[in-house]
Amino acid sequence: MSSIRKVLQTLCLIVLLAFCLPSGIAYGVKVTSLVGSPTQLTVATFNVENLDPKKEDVSKVDRNSTRNVDDDVKNGKFTALANQIVTNLEAPDIIALQEVQDNDGAELSSVVDAAVTAKALIDSIQSVGGPSYEYQEIPPQNGRDGGQPGGNIRVGFLFNPQRVKLQKLDRFADDPAFLESRKPLVGEFTFNDIPVTLINNHFASKSGGAASNPKRIKQATIVNEFVADRLTTDPNANIVVLGDLNDTPDSRPIKALAGNQLENLVNKIPLADRFSFVFQGSKEQIDQILITPNLLNNGNPEINAVHVNAGISRSASDHDPVIARFTLSAVGEATPITSVPVTNPEPAVTPSTILSGITGDDLLEKLDSLYSPRTSLGYGSARDLLYTKIDNQGGILTDIYAGYSVPLNQNSDKPREEAARHRINAEHVWPQSMGAEGPAKSDLHNLFASRMEINSDRANFPFGEIPDDQTTSWYLDNEELSFKPNPLDIDKYSEFKRGFFEPREAKKGDIARIIFYFRTVYPELANASFFEKQKDTLCKWQGDDPVDAGEVTRSNAIANTPQGNDNPFVLDPTLSQRTYCN
Repeated sequence: MSSIRKVLQTLCLIVLLAFCLPSGIAYGVKVTSLVGSPTQLTVATFNVENLDPKKEDVSKVDRNSTRNVDDDVKNGKFTALANQIVTNLEAPDIIALQEVQDNDGAELSSVVDAAVTAKALIDSIQSVGGPSYEYQEIPPQNGRDGGQPGGNIRVGFLFNPQRVKLQKLDRFADDPAFLESRKPLVGEFTFNDIPVTLINNHFASKSGGAASNPKRIKQATIVNEFVADRLTTDPNANIVVLGDLNDTPDSRPIKALAGNQLENLVNKIPLADRFSFVFQGSKEQIDQILITPNLLNNGNPEINAVHVNAGISRSASDHDPVIARFTLSAVGEATPITSVPVTNPEPAVTPSTILSGITGDDLLEKLDSLYSPRTSLGYGSARDLLYTKIDNQGGILTDIYAGYSVPLNQNSDKPREEAARHRINAEHVWPQSMGAEGPAKSDLHNLFASRMEINSDRANFPFGEIPDDQTTSWYLDNEELSFKPNPLDIDKYSEFKRGFFEPREAKKGDIARIIFYFRTVYPELANASFFEKQKDTLCKWQGDDPVDAGEVTRSNAIANTPQGNDNPFVLDPTLSQRTYCN
């Protein structure tokens, strides 16, 4: 890719990120920049399209049709949704889910419970590095809420109990307007002891044609009246009405829903990005978030349409999620993550003292047992620590490959946003596609601050020595050259040609010791061929670039986070020879 093209891409990114300033985010993205903080609450709505954990028996589904049979587990739907929640939505504090099916999916049975469905999604989220969510719903009556026959679709709340508390759960009464349709679910939460009420909706489908419009109008009116009653009692009530509303913001049903009580945040999204569903080629924003005046005027509302499914073949759902963020003043001081005590931290060691006398596979097994992370931080928390503590010295965040440094407050409450504004994101030295998934995705030893464009170029290519006359890109500070730099400075540059990446000389040993670490503590995840093709080069780099004080300091800093482990290949340089380089 030419340097000019890279510059244009960067300028486009900067222009895009300009919308991220706190006056109200409103644009379509693939990865949201709306991340929770000690004073900022994130909520999302997500229709997960007939999610269930069982492959149905075709003899037990409606009309014995194979169209009513799927295998969301084997097909990877749970994992795909989990990745979208953790990576694309940045693990919102509360997620209003629609189309959660019961435990046996579309089978025509007496089963209504969806606990297995919810657990499968929660477990999948944790497996890709997300938080430990809880799920709450009020089950429907069998066959009474519409949707795929036998599936008993319902609405429910996923929420992070470390961030919010669910105080009360209620459901609208069985008004005739909600016959054969989902009943709105009211969740009363607190965030920093501040009450926030969410009303999760899945209005009647348009599949009934024009005849369904009066039904949606009536449903919308009932929800609006509920909000109006609450505001009469408490004009400052924080209420969020969200969900799959099955109609567009300018339609009669949605105007009836908003009335004079609610502001529809999706109207802040530019028209080109205002969609969450594609029907016969037409883009429609049917998933929406509306809020009451107090949140509008005092909550600094921000919204993203996150385009990961709509109109995309082989997607995890037929709907895109929508996420909003609100700034709510904390009643008490939040506990910073770095203050969480580490249980039984690894004792300090000196070089050549780790498991002396053991070599080979026996040594690798012992190292795996002793030096694996004690807990997974979650990808969001790991990046927060990376940007504010681990790769940040005195308020200066430095990229690993080019030495590119930017100012970033070590006490920032939204470090990921600040890093992104400076064109910094997180590099996985051992790439995600080669095994750095699940809890390994958030391992701080494998994460480094990196210039976005360098991270993108490196992709999942192995490390290697690149002849200077074959190098296509040279990186130093904020530069990218397409020609060979001054020979006096050449060792300061990282190099790239398609197929390989060569880090700057001062970081080659660091990279080698990270690769050795990952291969050791994640032997079942680490792609063996990816390792073997670069092992000899890494062994040479390990010797040419010995451990320095900065590496030891970084390893110790990670050990003093809740992750709680050192990189043994940094603490004892002889381990490389006793394991991989003999």
